[in-house]
Amino acid sequence: MTEINILPKTDQDLPGLAKLFRDSNQDASHLKDSLGFIAKAGDEILGFIGMELGGMGTVILSRLVLDPKIQGHGFTNDLSRKVEDWARELHQDRLVLFTDRKEGVKWAKDHGFKHVSKELIKTHVPSWSFFGEENLDKGSFFTRPVLKGLLILGTSNGGRSLFAEAVARNLAPGKMSIYSASLEKSPMDPLAKRVFREMGISPEGLHPKLFAEIPLEEVNFIISLDKPLIQELDPKVQGELKAPWNEWVWEIEDPRDAAGDEAAKLEAHRKVYQEIQRRIECLFGHRMSLLKTN
Repeated sequence: MTEINILPKTDQDLPGLAKLFRDSNQDASHLKDSLGFIAKAGDEILGFIGMELGGMGTVILSRLVLDPKIQGHGFTNDLSRKVEDWARELHQDRLVLFTDRKEGVKWAKDHGFKHVSKELIKTHVPSWSFFGEENLDKGSFFTRPVLKGLLILGTSNGGRSLFAEAVARNLAPGKMSIYSASLEKSPMDPLAKRVFREMGISPEGLHPKLFAEIPLEEVNFIISLDKPLIQELDPKVQGELKAPWNEWVWEIEDPRDAAGDEAAKLEAHRKVYQEIQRRIECLFGHRMSLLKTN
């Protein structure tokens, strides 16, 4: 088993990148001048994601090349997440991903990108956790803000959203604001506390909060549980969010509604919280050091 690291591309990586491109039948034009990150196991380069800075604080994910021997290994999202971390550090505001070459190239040229061409774009859709598969419009391109502040919002804040906040606080990069809240006041679910401890999540410092208590100027991403919640609010409230902002909807059942005795309800809580943890881990590219089978 070999550890895979995600690293910024350097000139020393050019020979290995050239081999990766040849093995993948990809055009290596502009490789020396391109920005990007590599997936590396020892001295072997297994993947590359290219990016370019454009106008108005926009970063485009212009190229993705993976070693054909390990397609589907699972670190595509880690490469993409590294680009987002980099964009956040440079105070860039928006990411763009092409799902169609022709329309994507037109958009890129209209927005100040210099080196983008159809021949240099390898279209690829990362997993739902990076851009949100429900938002992907195949046949064009997709753009979303760089994740800088996250709010998990529910109709109540006694279990699922609190758990998501706790996991996110543990995994999110530094200097990122993480909150959870609800539109209605509710007590903390006692079975939620029990599952928190089983899964190694301390409930200390966590308490149900109302939406009105959140500093919205720090938030530009909202995960709404079950249905769109932000879109239903007064436009004046939406205007308080850090622009540009996005809302994702995670349809995850409320375990408090599960049928059966306490044991059945407890098992329902475990399954729901395991799914929330999986999604939050994917959201923040938790697998930054992956294992490859030789």
